[in-house]
Amino acid sequence: MGFIRWVRRQINRRIPLLFAVLAAIATGLALTALTFPAVRRVAGPSSGNLDVLRVVFTAVAGVGGIVALVIAYRRQNDLEQGRFVERFGAAAAQLGNPDPAVRIAGVYAMAGVADENPKFSRRQQCIDVLCGYLRLPYEPDHGSSHHTELVTTTRRRPPTIARPPHESEETQRRLIRQNDREVRTTIVRVIAARLQSDAESCWSKSNFDFNNVFFENPNFGNTEFRGRYVSFIGAQFADKMVSFDGAKFACNETVFDHAKFTCVSTNFGGAIFDQEASFYRATFAGERTWFHSVEAKSSINFNAATFSSNDETSFAYATFRDQVGFTKTTFASRFTSFTGVAFMGESAQFISANFTGRLVSFNTPRVWQKVLLPWDMSASPHRQNETPMPECIEPKDWPPKPEPENP
Repeated sequence: MGFIRWVRRQINRRIPLLFAVLAAIATGLALTALTFPAVRRVAGPSSGNLDVLRVVFTAVAGVGGIVALVIAYRRQNDLEQGRFVERFGAAAAQLGNPDPAVRIAGVYAMAGVADENPKFSRRQQCIDVLCGYLRLPYEPDHGSSHHTELVTTTRRRPPTIARPPHESEETQRRLIRQNDREVRTTIVRVIAARLQSDAESCWSKSNFDFNNVFFENPNFGNTEFRGRYVSFIGAQFADKMVSFDGAKFACNETVFDHAKFTCVSTNFGGAIFDQEASFYRATFAGERTWFHSVEAKSSINFNAATFSSNDETSFAYATFRDQVGFTKTTFASRFTSFTGVAFMGESAQFISANFTGRLVSFNTPRVWQKVLLPWDMSASPHRQNETPMPECIEPKDWPPKPEPENP
Protein backbone atom coordinates (compact mmCIF):
# COMPACT_ATOMS: atom_id res chain seq x y z
CA MET A 1 0.00 0.00 0.00
CA GLY A 2 2.84 2.37 0.80
CA PHE A 3 4.40 1.77 -2.61
CA ILE A 4 1.07 2.37 -4.36
CA ARG A 5 0.61 5.69 -2.54
CA TRP A 6 4.14 6.68 -3.55
CA VAL A 7 3.41 5.87 -7.21
CA ARG A 8 0.20 7.91 -7.07
CA ARG A 9 2.06 10.88 -5.60
CA GLN A 10 4.65 10.68 -8.37
CA ILE A 11 1.94 10.51 -11.04
CA ASN A 12 0.02 13.43 -9.53
CA ARG A 13 3.21 15.45 -9.33
CA ARG A 14 4.08 14.82 -12.99
CA ILE A 15 0.64 15.29 -14.54
CA PRO A 16 0.73 19.15 -14.38
CA LEU A 17 4.26 19.12 -15.83
CA LEU A 18 3.15 16.78 -18.65
CA PHE A 19 0.26 19.07 -19.53
CA ALA A 20 2.58 22.09 -19.56
CA VAL A 21 5.06 20.39 -21.90
CA LEU A 22 2.33 19.12 -24.25
CA ALA A 23 0.79 22.59 -24.35
CA ALA A 24 4.15 24.13 -25.26
CA ILE A 25 4.73 21.53 -28.02
CA ALA A 26 1.22 22.00 -29.39
CA THR A 27 1.75 25.75 -29.43
CA GLY A 28 5.02 25.29 -31.32
CA LEU A 29 3.44 23.03 -33.93
CA ALA A 30 0.52 25.41 -34.37
CA LEU A 31 2.87 28.35 -34.83
CA THR A 32 4.89 26.36 -37.36
CA ALA A 33 1.80 25.52 -39.39
CA LEU A 34 0.53 29.09 -39.28
CA THR A 35 3.80 30.81 -40.04
CA PHE A 36 5.06 28.52 -42.82
CA PRO A 37 3.06 30.24 -45.64
CA ALA A 38 3.91 33.68 -44.30
CA VAL A 39 7.62 32.88 -44.15
CA ARG A 40 7.44 31.50 -47.69
CA ARG A 41 5.90 34.73 -48.97
CA VAL A 42 8.44 36.90 -47.16
CA ALA A 43 11.36 34.81 -48.37
CA GLY A 44 10.18 35.18 -51.97
CA PRO A 45 10.09 32.75 -54.86
CA SER A 46 13.89 32.76 -55.19
CA SER A 47 14.32 31.11 -51.81
CA GLY A 48 14.18 27.38 -51.70
CA ASN A 49 12.26 25.23 -49.33
CA LEU A 50 15.49 24.60 -47.45
CA ASP A 51 15.80 28.26 -46.39
CA VAL A 52 12.19 28.39 -45.38
CA LEU A 53 12.48 25.25 -43.36
CA ARG A 54 15.60 26.62 -41.69
CA VAL A 55 13.62 29.64 -40.46
CA VAL A 56 10.75 27.45 -39.32
CA PHE A 57 13.00 25.05 -37.46
CA THR A 58 14.69 27.99 -35.76
CA ALA A 59 11.28 29.00 -34.45
CA VAL A 60 10.63 25.43 -33.38
CA ALA A 61 13.96 25.42 -31.55
CA GLY A 62 12.80 28.52 -29.72
CA VAL A 63 9.67 26.68 -28.68
CA GLY A 64 11.88 23.84 -27.51
CA GLY A 65 13.75 26.32 -25.36
CA ILE A 66 10.47 27.42 -23.84
CA VAL A 67 9.66 23.78 -23.07
CA ALA A 68 13.04 23.42 -21.37
CA LEU A 69 12.34 26.54 -19.30
CA VAL A 70 8.94 25.17 -18.29
CA ILE A 71 10.52 21.91 -17.18
CA ALA A 72 13.27 23.71 -15.26
CA TYR A 73 10.73 25.98 -13.57
CA ARG A 74 8.53 23.09 -12.51
CA ARG A 75 11.51 21.17 -11.19
CA GLN A 76 12.62 24.20 -9.21
CA ASN A 77 9.10 24.63 -7.86
CA ASP A 78 9.00 20.97 -6.83
CA LEU A 79 12.34 21.36 -5.07
CA GLU A 80 11.09 24.44 -3.20
CA GLN A 81 7.88 22.68 -2.23
CA GLY A 82 9.81 19.66 -1.00
CA ARG A 83 12.16 21.86 1.00
CA PHE A 84 9.19 23.73 2.53
CA VAL A 85 7.47 20.49 3.54
CA GLU A 86 10.68 19.15 5.06
CA ARG A 87 11.46 22.29 7.08
CA PHE A 88 7.82 22.78 8.08
CA GLY A 89 7.61 19.22 9.36
CA ALA A 90 10.85 19.56 11.32
CA ALA A 91 9.69 22.80 12.97
CA ALA A 92 6.29 21.30 13.82
CA ALA A 93 8.02 18.30 15.41
CA GLN A 94 10.08 20.64 17.57
CA LEU A 95 6.94 22.45 18.73
CA GLY A 96 5.55 19.12 19.90
CA ASN A 97 8.66 18.20 21.89
CA PRO A 98 8.25 17.88 25.69
CA ASP A 99 11.46 19.87 26.28
CA PRO A 100 10.62 23.62 26.48
CA ALA A 101 14.00 24.60 25.03
CA VAL A 102 13.31 22.50 21.94
CA ARG A 103 9.81 24.01 21.63
CA ILE A 104 11.26 27.53 21.75
CA ALA A 105 13.69 26.53 18.99
CA GLY A 106 10.67 25.23 17.09
CA VAL A 107 8.99 28.65 17.37
CA TYR A 108 11.95 30.35 15.71
CA ALA A 109 12.26 27.55 13.17
CA MET A 110 8.60 27.89 12.17
CA ALA A 111 8.96 31.68 11.95
CA GLY A 112 12.03 31.19 9.76
CA VAL A 113 10.09 28.94 7.41
CA ALA A 114 7.37 31.61 7.16
CA ASP A 115 9.95 34.34 6.51
CA GLU A 116 11.53 32.38 3.66
CA ASN A 117 8.18 31.65 2.02
CA PRO A 118 6.43 34.91 1.15
CA LYS A 119 3.83 32.98 -0.85
CA PHE A 120 0.62 33.65 1.07
CA SER A 121 -0.58 30.06 1.48
CA ARG A 122 2.74 28.75 2.81
CA ARG A 123 3.31 31.65 5.18
CA GLN A 124 -0.28 31.47 6.41
CA GLN A 125 0.20 27.76 7.11
CA CYS A 126 3.14 28.53 9.41
CA ILE A 127 1.23 31.33 11.16
CA ASP A 128 -1.76 29.05 11.67
CA VAL A 129 0.48 26.56 13.48
CA LEU A 130 1.86 29.23 15.83
CA CYS A 131 -1.62 30.60 16.57
CA GLY A 132 -2.90 27.05 16.99
CA TYR A 133 -0.26 26.41 19.65
CA LEU A 134 -1.51 29.44 21.58
CA ARG A 135 -5.06 28.09 21.42
CA LEU A 136 -4.07 24.81 23.07
CA PRO A 137 -5.36 24.28 26.64
CA TYR A 138 -3.15 26.16 29.08
CA GLU A 139 -2.87 26.19 32.87
CA PRO A 140 -1.62 29.66 33.93
CA ASP A 141 -0.95 28.46 37.48
CA HIS A 142 1.50 25.91 36.09
CA GLY A 143 2.95 28.04 33.28
CA SER A 144 6.41 28.11 34.85
CA SER A 145 6.21 24.70 36.47
CA HIS A 146 8.73 21.93 35.85
CA HIS A 147 5.95 19.37 36.24
CA THR A 148 4.69 17.40 33.27
CA GLU A 149 1.59 15.92 34.88
CA LEU A 150 -1.24 17.32 37.00
CA VAL A 151 -2.83 14.82 39.39
CA THR A 152 -6.18 15.60 41.05
CA THR A 153 -7.62 13.35 43.75
CA THR A 154 -11.29 13.69 44.73
CA ARG A 155 -12.77 11.94 47.77
CA ARG A 156 -16.40 10.90 47.42
CA ARG A 157 -18.84 9.70 50.12
CA PRO A 158 -21.92 7.83 48.89
CA PRO A 159 -25.24 9.44 49.95
CA THR A 160 -26.57 6.72 52.27
CA ILE A 161 -27.55 6.55 55.92
CA ALA A 162 -28.46 2.86 56.03
CA ARG A 163 -24.83 1.85 56.60
CA PRO A 164 -21.69 3.60 57.66
CA PRO A 165 -20.48 5.71 54.76
CA HIS A 166 -17.37 4.57 52.95
CA GLU A 167 -15.19 7.12 51.21
CA SER A 168 -13.90 6.46 47.71
CA GLU A 169 -11.15 8.24 45.86
CA GLU A 170 -11.14 9.27 42.22
CA THR A 171 -7.82 10.23 40.68
CA GLN A 172 -7.52 12.22 37.45
CA ARG A 173 -4.23 12.62 35.63
CA ARG A 174 -3.68 15.34 33.07
CA LEU A 175 -0.53 15.96 31.08
CA ILE A 176 0.74 19.55 31.03
CA ARG A 177 3.49 21.13 28.96
CA GLN A 178 6.52 21.87 31.09
CA ASN A 179 7.46 25.58 31.39
CA ASP A 180 4.97 26.49 28.68
CA ARG A 181 4.74 30.16 29.62
CA GLU A 182 8.10 30.97 28.07
CA VAL A 183 7.19 29.17 24.86
CA ARG A 184 3.91 31.07 24.54
CA THR A 185 5.60 34.37 25.35
CA THR A 186 8.13 33.68 22.62
CA ILE A 187 5.38 33.02 20.07
CA VAL A 188 3.62 36.31 20.87
CA ARG A 189 6.90 38.22 20.76
CA VAL A 190 7.87 36.67 17.40
CA ILE A 191 4.47 37.47 15.87
CA ALA A 192 4.38 41.04 17.21
CA ALA A 193 7.89 41.74 15.88
CA ARG A 194 6.81 40.73 12.37
CA LEU A 195 3.70 42.91 12.53
CA GLN A 196 5.79 46.09 12.70
CA SER A 197 5.69 48.22 9.55
CA ASP A 198 9.50 48.22 9.31
CA ALA A 199 9.92 44.47 9.90
CA GLU A 200 12.38 42.79 7.54
CA SER A 201 9.79 40.09 6.94
CA CYS A 202 6.33 41.56 7.50
CA TRP A 203 3.34 39.35 8.29
CA SER A 204 0.76 42.15 8.42
CA LYS A 205 -1.19 40.90 5.40
CA SER A 206 -1.75 37.49 6.98
CA ASN A 207 -4.77 36.37 9.03
CA PHE A 208 -4.61 35.72 12.77
CA ASP A 209 -6.94 33.52 14.80
CA PHE A 210 -6.39 34.22 18.51
CA ASN A 211 -9.81 32.98 19.61
CA ASN A 212 -9.90 31.86 23.27
CA VAL A 213 -6.16 32.38 23.69
CA PHE A 214 -4.90 33.15 27.20
CA PHE A 215 -2.42 36.05 26.93
CA GLU A 216 -0.01 37.13 29.65
CA ASN A 217 1.51 40.61 29.23
CA PRO A 218 1.29 40.71 25.42
CA ASN A 219 2.77 43.74 23.69
CA PHE A 220 1.20 44.44 20.30
CA GLY A 221 2.23 48.10 20.37
CA ASN A 222 2.58 49.74 16.92
CA THR A 223 1.61 46.55 15.13
CA GLU A 224 -0.32 46.56 11.86
CA PHE A 225 -3.03 44.07 10.94
CA ARG A 226 -3.87 44.26 7.22
CA GLY A 227 -5.13 40.77 6.43
CA ARG A 228 -8.66 39.57 5.87
CA TYR A 229 -9.29 39.18 9.61
CA VAL A 230 -7.80 39.25 13.07
CA SER A 231 -9.92 37.61 15.74
CA PHE A 232 -9.62 37.69 19.54
CA ILE A 233 -13.06 36.22 20.31
CA GLY A 234 -13.13 34.97 23.89
CA ALA A 235 -9.46 35.76 24.42
CA GLN A 236 -8.23 36.53 27.95
CA PHE A 237 -5.61 39.16 28.75
CA ALA A 238 -4.09 38.75 32.20
CA ASP A 239 -1.25 39.81 34.52
CA LYS A 240 0.24 43.32 34.43
CA MET A 241 -0.48 44.81 31.02
CA VAL A 242 -1.68 44.42 27.47
CA SER A 243 -0.67 46.98 24.90
CA PHE A 244 -2.15 47.76 21.50
CA ASP A 245 -0.74 51.27 21.78
CA GLY A 246 -0.50 52.82 18.31
CA ALA A 247 -1.69 49.61 16.62
CA LYS A 248 -3.39 49.84 13.24
CA PHE A 249 -6.30 47.55 12.39
CA ALA A 250 -6.99 47.56 8.64
CA CYS A 251 -8.56 44.08 8.39
CA ASN A 252 -11.99 43.45 6.94
CA GLU A 253 -12.86 41.94 10.33
CA THR A 254 -11.40 42.98 13.67
CA VAL A 255 -13.17 41.15 16.48
CA PHE A 256 -12.69 41.25 20.26
CA ASP A 257 -16.16 39.91 21.12
CA HIS A 258 -16.42 38.35 24.62
CA ALA A 259 -12.74 39.10 25.29
CA LYS A 260 -11.73 39.59 28.95
CA PHE A 261 -9.14 42.19 29.92
CA THR A 262 -8.26 41.57 33.57
CA CYS A 263 -4.67 42.81 33.52
CA VAL A 264 -3.69 45.88 35.53
CA SER A 265 -3.37 48.08 32.44
CA THR A 266 -5.15 47.78 29.09
CA ASN A 267 -3.83 50.24 26.53
CA PHE A 268 -5.32 50.92 23.09
CA GLY A 269 -4.07 54.50 23.16
CA GLY A 270 -3.64 55.99 19.69
CA ALA A 271 -4.87 52.85 17.94
CA ILE A 272 -6.43 53.28 14.49
CA PHE A 273 -9.34 51.20 13.24
CA ASP A 274 -9.58 51.60 9.46
CA GLN A 275 -12.38 49.06 9.07
CA GLU A 276 -15.25 47.82 11.22
CA ALA A 277 -14.34 46.57 14.69
CA SER A 278 -16.32 44.87 17.43
CA PHE A 279 -15.87 44.61 21.21
CA TYR A 280 -19.33 43.13 21.82
CA ARG A 281 -19.69 41.90 25.42
CA ALA A 282 -16.01 42.48 26.10
CA THR A 283 -15.02 42.94 29.75
CA PHE A 284 -12.44 45.47 30.97
CA ALA A 285 -11.79 44.83 34.65
CA GLY A 286 -8.24 45.91 35.48
CA GLU A 287 -7.02 49.08 37.13
CA ARG A 288 -6.86 51.25 33.99
CA THR A 289 -8.36 51.00 30.51
CA TRP A 290 -7.17 53.45 27.87
CA PHE A 291 -8.73 54.14 24.49
CA HIS A 292 -7.19 57.62 24.64
CA SER A 293 -6.87 59.27 21.18
CA VAL A 294 -8.26 56.23 19.37
CA GLU A 295 -9.43 56.88 15.81
CA ALA A 296 -12.23 54.75 14.37
CA LYS A 297 -12.70 55.48 10.67
CA SER A 298 -15.50 52.95 10.29
CA SER A 299 -18.20 51.70 12.65
CA ILE A 300 -17.08 50.30 15.99
CA ASN A 301 -19.18 48.32 18.44
CA PHE A 302 -18.87 48.30 22.24
CA ASN A 303 -22.44 47.10 22.78
CA ALA A 304 -23.03 45.22 26.05
CA ALA A 305 -19.39 45.66 27.03
CA THR A 306 -18.44 46.21 30.69
CA PHE A 307 -15.90 48.81 31.80
CA SER A 308 -15.29 48.21 35.49
CA SER A 309 -11.67 49.28 35.87
CA ASN A 310 -10.98 50.27 39.46
CA ASP A 311 -9.22 53.48 38.56
CA GLU A 312 -9.98 54.88 35.11
CA THR A 313 -11.55 54.22 31.73
CA SER A 314 -10.55 56.80 29.17
CA PHE A 315 -11.89 57.59 25.71
CA ALA A 316 -10.48 61.12 25.98
CA TYR A 317 -9.81 62.76 22.60
CA ALA A 318 -11.03 59.70 20.73
CA THR A 319 -12.35 60.29 17.21
CA PHE A 320 -15.31 58.32 15.90
CA ARG A 321 -15.88 59.06 12.21
CA ASP A 322 -18.70 56.56 11.73
CA GLN A 323 -21.28 54.83 13.91
CA VAL A 324 -20.22 53.89 17.42
CA GLY A 325 -22.33 51.69 19.65
CA PHE A 326 -22.42 51.69 23.46
CA THR A 327 -25.90 50.18 23.73
CA LYS A 328 -26.39 48.36 27.06
CA THR A 329 -22.77 49.09 27.93
CA THR A 330 -21.87 49.37 31.62
CA PHE A 331 -19.51 52.12 32.79
CA ALA A 332 -18.59 51.24 36.38
CA SER A 333 -15.04 52.58 36.64
CA ARG A 334 -14.27 55.11 39.33
CA PHE A 335 -13.58 57.70 36.61
CA THR A 336 -14.69 57.50 32.97
CA SER A 337 -13.56 60.17 30.55
CA PHE A 338 -14.95 61.16 27.17
CA THR A 339 -13.31 64.58 27.47
CA GLY A 340 -12.42 66.06 24.09
CA VAL A 341 -14.15 63.26 22.20
CA ALA A 342 -15.29 63.74 18.59
CA PHE A 343 -18.53 61.99 17.63
CA MET A 344 -18.59 62.68 13.89
CA GLY A 345 -20.54 59.73 12.47
CA GLU A 346 -24.17 58.98 11.74
CA SER A 347 -24.83 58.12 15.37
CA ALA A 348 -23.25 57.48 18.75
CA GLN A 349 -25.71 55.30 20.63
CA PHE A 350 -25.66 54.95 24.42
CA ILE A 351 -29.15 53.45 24.51
CA SER A 352 -29.81 51.62 27.82
CA ALA A 353 -26.23 52.24 28.90
CA ASN A 354 -25.52 52.08 32.65
CA PHE A 355 -23.38 54.74 34.35
CA THR A 356 -22.57 53.67 37.90
CA GLY A 357 -19.09 55.09 38.49
CA ARG A 358 -18.10 58.07 40.60
CA LEU A 359 -17.56 60.44 37.68
CA VAL A 360 -18.26 60.26 33.93
CA SER A 361 -17.02 63.27 31.99
CA PHE A 362 -18.29 64.38 28.59
CA ASN A 363 -16.75 67.84 29.03
CA THR A 364 -15.50 69.94 26.10
CA PRO A 365 -16.13 67.54 23.20
CA ARG A 366 -14.60 68.50 19.88
CA VAL A 367 -17.62 67.26 17.89
CA TRP A 368 -21.01 66.31 19.36
CA GLN A 369 -23.16 64.96 16.54
CA LYS A 370 -26.21 62.67 16.78
CA VAL A 371 -25.34 61.35 20.23
CA LEU A 372 -28.15 59.28 21.76
CA LEU A 373 -28.13 58.98 25.57
CA PRO A 374 -30.87 57.56 27.81
CA TRP A 375 -31.70 60.96 29.35
CA ASP A 376 -31.15 63.13 26.30
CA MET A 377 -34.69 63.93 25.15
CA SER A 378 -33.51 66.51 22.64
CA ALA A 379 -31.51 63.87 20.77
CA SER A 380 -34.39 61.36 20.77
CA PRO A 381 -37.75 63.19 20.66
CA HIS A 382 -39.79 59.99 20.24
CA ARG A 383 -38.94 58.54 23.65
CA GLN A 384 -42.00 57.85 25.80
CA ASN A 385 -40.37 58.04 29.24
CA GLU A 386 -37.66 60.42 30.25
CA THR A 387 -34.69 58.91 32.10
CA PRO A 388 -33.05 61.20 34.66
CA MET A 389 -29.42 62.03 34.11
CA PRO A 390 -27.22 60.19 36.67
CA GLU A 391 -25.46 62.30 39.29
CA CYS A 392 -22.06 61.11 38.08
CA ILE A 393 -22.45 62.75 34.67
CA GLU A 394 -20.66 65.97 33.73
CA PRO A 395 -21.28 68.60 32.56
CA LYS A 396 -24.42 69.35 34.50
CA ASP A 397 -25.39 71.91 31.89
CA TRP A 398 -26.52 69.38 29.31
CA PRO A 399 -25.86 68.79 26.43
CA PRO A 400 -22.14 69.55 26.41
CA LYS A 401 -20.96 72.39 24.22
CA PRO A 402 -18.48 71.40 21.51
CA GLU A 403 -15.13 73.15 21.44
CA PRO A 404 -13.59 72.37 18.03
CA GLU A 405 -10.32 74.07 18.93
CA ASN A 406 -9.85 71.63 21.79
CA PRO A 407 -6.59 69.74 21.03
